[in-house]
Amino acid sequence: MKQPPKLYNRRGSVVPYGFAISLCLVLLLSSGCTSEEGTRVSSVSLMKLKTGVSTMADVKNTLGAPDRVEKRFGEQVWIYRHRVIKGLFYRHITGKNIAISFDEKGVIRQVRSSSVDSSEAF
Repeated sequence: MKQPPKLYNRRGSVVPYGFAISLCLVLLLSSGCTSEEGTRVSSVSLMKLKTGVSTMADVKNTLGAPDRVEKRFGEQVWIYRHRVIKGLFYRHITGKNIAISFDEKGVIRQVRSSSVDSSEAF
């Protein structure tokens, strides 16, 4: 009966098949897929908008429709939320949240930005 070929590491030692298979499975499962959610807002697009000048129509034309609209203390707030999710069983999540507050006339009152960077295992 013929023996299967042996796997060798850099030092010339034989690598057990179980270890090699386990290593391949770990690499396969940890890399997984990459997916995106929400609206990506570039810094260049955001710089086109001016506090106290740009209107809701300007924001919609520049960034597109918001991912979510909220009412906070009588002000309308448009939320743009973007996420990049990498991995299958161990997920690394990065992204950015942009919150644009408008006054009662529909003019930008404030623009806030926050970053997201987290990891989670299943």
